[in-house]
Amino acid sequence: LYYFQGTISRIEQKMPEIDRVISEVDQLCQEPYMDEEDRVALLGKLKDLNTNWDEMRTEALQKGTE
Repeated sequence: LYYFQGTISRIEQKMPEIDRVISEVDQLCQEPYMDEEDRVALLGKLKDLNTNWDEMRTEALQKGTE
């Protein structure tokens, strides 16, 4: 149980960094000089990051409560 509490704590500590990266990429994609192909690729990577991050958090929380 303590192992999972530590894991959850480390995940939560990383959240501000993940939020910062998401915000920076989102701002970059708003720039008018951004090539459309690059914008689409970056937005796809951003979606993957969000999905993977959410899955990791959910899995850690589920394991922590088992």
